[in-house]
Amino acid sequence: MATSSGGQLPLSCACLLLLLLLLCSGSAAAAASSWGSPRRGAARACGFDGRLEAMEPRQKVQSEAGYIEYFHWFTDADGELTCAGLFPIRVVVDPQGLLTARYTNAHGLAYVVQGTGVVGFSFPGCPSSAADEQQYRNVHRFQQGDVVAMPAGVRWLYNDGDAPLVLVYVFDTNNDVNQLEPSMRKFLLAGGYGKGTLHFAENIFRGIDAHLLSEAMDVSVEVAERLQSRRDHRGEIVRVDHGLHLHGLPPPSSSFPHHDHHQSYYAGAGGWDFDGSSSSLCGMEVRRSVEVPGQAGDDEYYNPGAGQVTRLTRRRFPILDVVQMSAARVDVYPDAVLAPSWNLNGHSALYALSGRARVQVASDNGTAVFDGALRAGQLLVVPQGYLVAGKAQGAEGFQYVSFETNPEPVVSHFAGRRSVLNDLPVDVVAGSYGVSREEAMALKNNRRHEHGVFAPRTYYHQGRAGCRAQE
Repeated sequence: MATSSGGQLPLSCACLLLLLLLLCSGSAAAAASSWGSPRRGAARACGFDGRLEAMEPRQKVQSEAGYIEYFHWFTDADGELTCAGLFPIRVVVDPQGLLTARYTNAHGLAYVVQGTGVVGFSFPGCPSSAADEQQYRNVHRFQQGDVVAMPAGVRWLYNDGDAPLVLVYVFDTNNDVNQLEPSMRKFLLAGGYGKGTLHFAENIFRGIDAHLLSEAMDVSVEVAERLQSRRDHRGEIVRVDHGLHLHGLPPPSSSFPHHDHHQSYYAGAGGWDFDGSSSSLCGMEVRRSVEVPGQAGDDEYYNPGAGQVTRLTRRRFPILDVVQMSAARVDVYPDAVLAPSWNLNGHSALYALSGRARVQVASDNGTAVFDGALRAGQLLVVPQGYLVAGKAQGAEGFQYVSFETNPEPVVSHFAGRRSVLNDLPVDVVAGSYGVSREEAMALKNNRRHEHGVFAPRTYYHQGRAGCRAQE
């Protein structure tokens, strides 16, 4: 065998060693996570142990005019949220409360659980609102039942209603924007906390010398120090005593159509293309109702004996193609059933709005990784491909909103009008499950008039169940 000079390993041995190292590193990476691989963002390790839980907020950070609740501690490095690349929070803003300007390392979606408000954005390359003080072109009004897209630019939010504003956010830390470590970070451009106060982010200007800020902004050092908020301990949700006066927006008491109506105040060109496409954030609508069905056909379905599902995908809400997420609102009537289904191309985060349901989730090895109650205020992660089914409990039924990590989710059902069994020949079904041809026909056809949400068996056998797609 030939050897290289200088006492080095034989070339063939060196190649073999390199191959073994590559194989071992690949095996270690695969063992670290079975469903936590990045979509396009920063790589991450995943310590998920196979069990899911119905999560409630773990930490509450109080500000002057509201608070933020965290389902996931910022420093946590394992669990299903990390594996799925999701970071959910619940935000409560008091009337006249301002969620100060910030930016994040991740895109996200927010669902408006309660109240009305205004959100503003700033994206590089888009025309500034300051160009026309009579109309704030990048400011948008929203209300209960809306889904609001939160791209990773600068944004702020204000409650101009007379009741607390409640929103649930889900950020996707596994997106292509995030080039940091696999966790959520927010960078505050205003506000600040005092020493000893629990918080997860601080005014970013505190890390820059006040004299340098003064020169850069051409203001006095005193004003520059105000930017740093060193003596302002109101947190990141502050009260605006006399309210904000935003021209060009309808007053909070005015109603606007709760359907597929364009509510943005600028439709121009240019701006930052997050995904490298020709689409522009400047003219995109950022909010859309998910409580009232639109005209997207298969995205909505209604069963008079079971409930209703309304989906927002990029076809109806184009900015979701930038955010790379989607959402659905599901109303399940008392005792109705959520048909067994799985998401082919994304993870799901189910946030319960009201009521209660028994939910079961099964993994690829046939193990029930979750079997329990999901009630209002709780959140459950359902990994890609895991089978999920449920049944509403109690007189209130069950209502939830689902956040998906794909702008065009592909959901497969095991029963109903679009069941995968419908594509299998009767003999294949019979042979696969060891049942008669008659029983196989029943598996294929017994729920053929329903889709997604099924009426209770008693209702069905009374002959009243049906499903009509709203198109």
